[in-house]
Amino acid sequence: MALISYFTIASPATLDKDGKTVLRTKLNDNSSLWQSEMTAVEKRLELTADTLFGAGLTSTPTVTTSTSSLSVTVAAFTCQIGAYILYAGGTFTALANQTDATIYFCQDSTFSTTLPTTKSYMIFGTYTSTGVGVTSFTLATVIVIPQYTTLSGTFTDINVPDAAGYADYQIDHSTLGTIIVPGFITLTVSPSTDFTVGQIYTSEVQADAARAASHTVLMNLLPNTTTSWVRISRRSGYYYSDNPNCDLTYSRTGLVLHA
Repeated sequence: MALISYFTIASPATLDKDGKTVLRTKLNDNSSLWQSEMTAVEKRLELTADTLFGAGLTSTPTVTTSTSSLSVTVAAFTCQIGAYILYAGGTFTALANQTDATIYFCQDSTFSTTLPTTKSYMIFGTYTSTGVGVTSFTLATVIVIPQYTTLSGTFTDINVPDAAGYADYQIDHSTLGTIIVPGFITLTVSPSTDFTVGQIYTSEVQADAARAASHTVLMNLLPNTTTSWVRISRRSGYYYSDNPNCDLTYSRTGLVLHA
């Protein structure tokens, strides 16, 4: 759905041959207004990102602990806390005599051993410690942000047997990613003079929608998919073709969790 209205940005004061005092006041007011409006935009952007993706790690850092020290070393990592954050690496001090205690990472790139109340944060991990060192550390699960992606590939030497005249083939792109919001799949088969290819549909509704789409074939309307079934058929004039094999090329779009 396209937006038909937007948040209104406040208008700044107009400068028009003002005296020094009035000009200074207007410039200061405009500066405050711009800061306020930019802050409001930043808040909406961060809230949107947090609503869509949540807060958490987007890469896996190396965490080094020692049973003889409460100091924990953390290598560089990236994370999402309303906005993309690149942490260059550093240390934090764990609390002594803890069991499965939580360590938090804040938006200002600091660690906290207690639940932050004035900063945005994510859970970085949990740890267990003695009076002198850290005995175990478990890193929080990395969040995976779906991206709009086109997956593509080619499968060669697919056999289409004479007896049936067609072959049902499973396109497997599990090594490339999992589509959580489906888009379209486009198929070509070679040699196209001998074969045709189309999606195998689970309902007439899907088939009708596919026929209505221009030069594309509607994919199965199922989330979390890593495969798609297609049917390759021999053209009637080549039913007993001397070359029973063909090549299949596909491209498939959607919001993808990458492998």
